[in-house]
Amino acid sequence: MTESASQWGQAFRRGSMTAMDAYDRVVAHIFEPWAHDVVERLSPKRGDAVLDVACGPGTVTFLLAEAVRSSGHVIATDISPAMLAIGRAKQASGAPIEWIESPAAPLPVETDSVEGIVCQQGLQFFPDKTAALAEMRRVLVPGGRALVSTWTAVEEQDLFGDVQASVASAWSTELGERYKGPFSMTGEEGAERAKAAGFANVQLERVTLPVRLEGGAPMLFDSLPASGIAADFAALDDEGRARLLDELTQRTRRLDHDGVLHGTMTSSVLTLS
Repeated sequence: MTESASQWGQAFRRGSMTAMDAYDRVVAHIFEPWAHDVVERLSPKRGDAVLDVACGPGTVTFLLAEAVRSSGHVIATDISPAMLAIGRAKQASGAPIEWIESPAAPLPVETDSVEGIVCQQGLQFFPDKTAALAEMRRVLVPGGRALVSTWTAVEEQDLFGDVQASVASAWSTELGERYKGPFSMTGEEGAERAKAAGFANVQLERVTLPVRLEGGAPMLFDSLPASGIAADFAALDDEGRARLLDELTQRTRRLDHDGVLHGTMTSSVLTLS
């Protein structure tokens, strides 16, 4: 795992409720099209038991609960107590949800016990990616499937790509590099690790979807306390923050339509069985 990805993982683990609430309001909102996409690809059936690894505040979790209905069961795991607390506090419909604080390896889930797994934008942060994928394979029933997604290079992303470029230009090139943690893993690496973990069928697809964020550049700016450079951002003075926000506003102007940012983001999506 790259150092920048490790720093992001530590930020999630140690993140305060305030920081993770910022994540839920901004980042998880941007993730919504991707959440719908991976759940549709998984196509869980009514009554299935399903697992959401690195569930965050439940963006995918709640869609899985609706899909498998009240006769199903959803397990949601994450290393962040704050993320899990935010998820637990939300109103849910459909299947009961079991929220568990846990790393991706080992998973506190019985062998051959779930029909489907989703891991949206988590694999790149795991210390041992092959071990995490092997755990997913272990808990899947024969014939079950896992959907695992990771962002492609930061330069291919609207919104977060603009944040990274703004940090590098208006603040610090070193911090700009550290911001790249979520975008540090290729789909090809993920596919190779899935094969090493024992998955017999590994399909890799590059997917681009539209994203939107109400609130414009200021709302995107508010995602920084939930990033891998959160500690540095907390120490940034008012002048530095104003300079950074101005840079971000200029870079996202092409995406801004009446205060709403519209763009696209690209992800590598692995279908594993």
